[in-house]
Amino acid sequence: MLRQAAVLALLALMVVPASTTPVDAMEVLNIVKDYLFPVCTTHGVSQIDNVSHTKSCECDSGYEGDFCEIYVGDLHCNTTNDIPLFIAAVEGVTTVRGNVYITALCVVPESIAAANQLNTIDGSVFFYEPTDWRQFWVTWPENAWETVTGCVIIAYIPQANIIGYPVFPKLSSVGSCSLSEVQAVLPAGYTRMLVNRSITPRVSMMLSTFGTGYEDCHYGCNDVTFFGKLRTMPGALVFDNMPLHYGNDMILEHVGGLYVISCYHLRRIGIPHLATIGEHGLLLEDSSLDNLDDFAGVRTVTLGFVDIKHMYELKNVLSFNPTIIERTGTPSTSISIQLACQNGYHHGFPESQCTCSSPEYSGILCDTITGTFLCMDPVQAEQLNQTLANVRHVVGDIHLTDSCLESSLLFLPYLRTVEGSIYINSFGLPIIEPFFGALESASVITIESVPNSPLHWFPRLETVGSLGILNVDEFVNFTGFPELTTITDGLEVVNCAGATSFAGLENVAELGTLSVIASPQLTDYSAFNGPEKVALLSQNNAPALSIDACTDCEALLLHLMDTVVIADGAAINVPWTTCSGFGLVHPGDLGCTCNPGYTDFMCHGYNGDTIFCNTSSAHIVESMLAGVTHIYSSLVIQELCGYDTNLGLLDTVDYVADLYFNTQSMYYGKIPPHIGNVTIFDTMFWTLEGFEQSLHIDSLVVQGNSVMYSLEGINNLETAGQIVISDNMALTNVDALSQLVSVTYSLVIYNNDVDVNSIAFDYNSIPTAYTYVAG
Repeated sequence: MLRQAAVLALLALMVVPASTTPVDAMEVLNIVKDYLFPVCTTHGVSQIDNVSHTKSCECDSGYEGDFCEIYVGDLHCNTTNDIPLFIAAVEGVTTVRGNVYITALCVVPESIAAANQLNTIDGSVFFYEPTDWRQFWVTWPENAWETVTGCVIIAYIPQANIIGYPVFPKLSSVGSCSLSEVQAVLPAGYTRMLVNRSITPRVSMMLSTFGTGYEDCHYGCNDVTFFGKLRTMPGALVFDNMPLHYGNDMILEHVGGLYVISCYHLRRIGIPHLATIGEHGLLLEDSSLDNLDDFAGVRTVTLGFVDIKHMYELKNVLSFNPTIIERTGTPSTSISIQLACQNGYHHGFPESQCTCSSPEYSGILCDTITGTFLCMDPVQAEQLNQTLANVRHVVGDIHLTDSCLESSLLFLPYLRTVEGSIYINSFGLPIIEPFFGALESASVITIESVPNSPLHWFPRLETVGSLGILNVDEFVNFTGFPELTTITDGLEVVNCAGATSFAGLENVAELGTLSVIASPQLTDYSAFNGPEKVALLSQNNAPALSIDACTDCEALLLHLMDTVVIADGAAINVPWTTCSGFGLVHPGDLGCTCNPGYTDFMCHGYNGDTIFCNTSSAHIVESMLAGVTHIYSSLVIQELCGYDTNLGLLDTVDYVADLYFNTQSMYYGKIPPHIGNVTIFDTMFWTLEGFEQSLHIDSLVVQGNSVMYSLEGINNLETAGQIVISDNMALTNVDALSQLVSVTYSLVIYNNDVDVNSIAFDYNSIPTAYTYVAG
């Protein structure tokens, strides 16, 4: 509104009667300069350049920027008298290039709100109230910080309400500061856990006694989120005496260090995405975590130190299983960690080892159990839940059968490895699906006759020796195994009517053996077509690939050639390994290597020399063509070939390139539906019976057949390259050609016994290059 008013004022000044003295432009600009862009903050004065007539802001000392929105230098607020001065100093300011200190009597809602409206702090922030904790007793003001290049230290503001929304919703980048910088502001007690370390930590954020005394947080707060956008911080994150009970999830992925001290109500921090902890180490002390599930995603701790002590509620550390890396990058097992014995008790002082409660338990934490674990009913299921509740490794077999899973949830969240088999078979009975959420490897997993389940039970399984899915109709694909990368022995899918693809196994590079039995819809192997085809290696002389049946075997073979490779020397067992008897699948190959003269999938194509089939050679030819579907060479049928004992000569043939009948042929078998060229000369054919399936013939020549009286049988022929019907002395009827639509070249009918005038179709209306009909 002010800018609009300024423009209107300018127009009013400039629109004057022609007879009056013109208004000076500089005078007008100076009148409205405070409303022109850039609009200066209260820390600058508007100036108009006399030459360019452009507006700029002349900033007060300590301010800069186009709008005087940047404060340069440290800001200190310590006493009550400092409060109005501090608020005035940051009014309209978006960026501070220096540190911000709000301490002692200055820690009041007004000063905190003023500091929180900043966007960028090119330095560190220190909020600390050591004198009167009652000064700040309201909801924490909305925070607009996006970037802090140093550290953020908030200490002893216990009555702040931090429930219900992110404390730092926009913060996406934070730096760190040295321990000495923190010690210069806070008393020694705040940094006691950071001193005397082999690597002096740097701190990115410390939140200490912040919100702990708020009326809703006396026993821990359940709706607290600290960061909305922050994913990484280079220094340590310190929670000291914080009111967290069950913290909301944050997207934090990396911290330079993590210290959780004296958080007496804490059950969950809310860091499910945390993957790495840097060289400033991990310290958990005097807090109420009863497990380390919060750290399940942590894979790497760049070792400064790992120190877990005085955690009296801590009962289970199984979820925390990082790869510890020294600062030099050398893997290390020399970490200092207070043991939490899973199935035993501490022995000795200091607490450095566990004594297991019974002989079947072993391992440094008594988290390994040896034995065979059978479950056949709900009572045994509950017992198994208790037996394996705190177990990370099983050496032996777990068999869940009959009604074991009918009414009980088998929940094994910490089980990581099974050196043995997991066998699940409910024999068709309904189940409550078990959960192996942490399982990473097993020797054998077999799932059989389990109804109504997509098998999404193993979200973190990476390695398995053998995996078998049997008689599970609802099983569709392997998306329930998203982390699986290695199947060392074999993968077997048997009688799974709903299975369609291997989706979910995109990360698998090698398989021992692959068997698909009685699962006809499982034809999509595309998941194996990654950067490299999956190698099928074979194990114990078993076929590398076994498929019992296929609807379109040729399409399946072509698909497999794009997705898998057979190891050298490995055999396969698939429907096409017979190669129609005219070839062989060599070890290490997927397809047939055909004998000379044969080609195509399964060698069912013949492309050798011209075949002559007569009375004496008929049985030889019959064996040559048994199973052949395509003949790309010439086939000459003479005499009694195909008349009596070998009527099935062409039963499997679908196409012949050149088919000749001559020398008194009396052929009476099947005529292939697809023919290139056919010549019928000097035969004993009465008609063309058998050609009913022929819709197109490249060349049809019917000539010199003394007993042929009709072309009956070729009635469905629609198109041809050429047709020649001649010198058939008994031929009186050619009406079987009435369905002809077109002939590319010649239609010739002559020197037969045909009455041209009685032909039942108009041969002159058929498009041809040349037509000659003369009886």
